[in-house]
Amino acid sequence: MPERKNPATLARSADSEWENEGGSVAGAVHDALPEGITAEKTVRYRVGSYTYARLEDAKAQLARQSTPFTASIG
Repeated sequence: MPERKNPATLARSADSEWENEGGSVAGAVHDALPEGITAEKTVRYRVGSYTYARLEDAKAQLARQSTPFTASIG
């Protein structure tokens, strides 16, 4: 009968195999920074060729692109 493995053990094993594909990068940037310097990750939203820091702005741009343009002459 084949040995049953704990799902948590399988997950750790899969993570270990992935880490062996090129090494872990977790914490590598923070370890290399001099004291007094911190790194922050930022999220950017892209809509077409535009980039936004705020999700609300990206949604507004998407709405503008989705709405057909009609020029008013008057």
